[in-house]
Amino acid sequence: MHKYLNRYLSSKTSIFIILVLLALINGTIFGLNEIPLTGDPVSYNSYAINLALGNGYHLYDAGFSIYREPAYSFFISIVYRIFGVENFIAVKIVQMLLVVGISFFIYLSFEHLNYKNTGLVAAILTSAIPYFGYYANMLMSELFFAFFIAISFYLLLRILNGDSKLLLYILLGLAFGIATLTKSVLLFSPVFVALTIFYFRKDLHGALCFLAVFILCIGAWIGYVHKNTGSFAITDGRLDIHIYTRAKRSTLSYKDQVYYLYSWISRSALGGKENDILLKYEEKPLIKEYAQRLNNGESKNNIEKEGIKTIINNPGHYLFGNTIELIKLLSIEHLYPPVPYLLNRIFRLLFYIFLYSFSVWGTFKFINNGQKGPKIIFWLALFYLAYNWATISSVDAVSRFNTPYLYLYLIIGIVGFADIFDKKLANRSF
Repeated sequence: MHKYLNRYLSSKTSIFIILVLLALINGTIFGLNEIPLTGDPVSYNSYAINLALGNGYHLYDAGFSIYREPAYSFFISIVYRIFGVENFIAVKIVQMLLVVGISFFIYLSFEHLNYKNTGLVAAILTSAIPYFGYYANMLMSELFFAFFIAISFYLLLRILNGDSKLLLYILLGLAFGIATLTKSVLLFSPVFVALTIFYFRKDLHGALCFLAVFILCIGAWIGYVHKNTGSFAITDGRLDIHIYTRAKRSTLSYKDQVYYLYSWISRSALGGKENDILLKYEEKPLIKEYAQRLNNGESKNNIEKEGIKTIINNPGHYLFGNTIELIKLLSIEHLYPPVPYLLNRIFRLLFYIFLYSFSVWGTFKFINNGQKGPKIIFWLALFYLAYNWATISSVDAVSRFNTPYLYLYLIIGIVGFADIFDKKLANRSF
């Protein structure tokens, strides 16, 4: 019986089916009955409807708009074209399949190094992440972004492990291109990826091919934007707002920045109330202040230059603020209503305690065991996380920006236990 079960689970098709079932259960238990069209989902839906109906990349009016990066809206528009406009049941099912895809590429990453049992555990745990079940029922880009991060992870792992097929570099460039057109925070990551490839593989042609495909992918969209607006951009973004808010906070003393973090956690995590420092230095009131200055006739460029000058004049306070933002990024994501019953505040707290504890304990075991096991997976996961930590902490961090990377914390933890799941390979190093 045991041999039969092992033979059954060794089949990739069987594993894929298991992951489909787990993702459907996850999306059902931790999802919502209806997709709420409030906040960000409203704009994604508007873009997708206009694209599906052939009206171009428009938001609410008839004019071309780059309020958001385009990839996720194009993805939803394809679902609308096939299954009908605002067919949210189809959206939910397709996004549950994204969870399956994320989990399966994680399995393939371990399987490529012959750590099949460890990969199966990693895939199962990934498919069961409660937040993934929740976002499968939301019109939000988190799962779509996480899917292409998982694809790029698998492709980069194969390249760094010695697979020099040209197709892998092309697909890696496309994966990073689509991910960047989903969340532009990844814009500069290919430079570090290319340097990593060249350093470890000494493959200059492959690294340049990867960069060329990425640039073509991004450039095609930027060219389209320039044709419609006359400016070169991926998205209008909120960089000007981020500069303004962080510049304001960089004027705070170290003590006041710590008090700001304490106040933020008290309100966001513990259900506390707003206080004077939050009402003055939190993102929303600062955005209103920024908008008021624009309404009063001040130039956007002048305000931005003023903010940059303030940050330059307070480098220590700004960098200390980055640490504050990093803590905010790693905090529990507290969902806005409606929230599934099982995904309540206590459950979310316990989930994050488990996730980070598992990641830290796995890291300890991995290092304590002399980095035996699939170490390339450990360091690659840490590489992706470090880039996200560095970029997001330099602006206004929101815990949701950490959500697409949650499975990487699981991977780091699981690598530390690879000697348990794949005992025969425990002494091998990759």
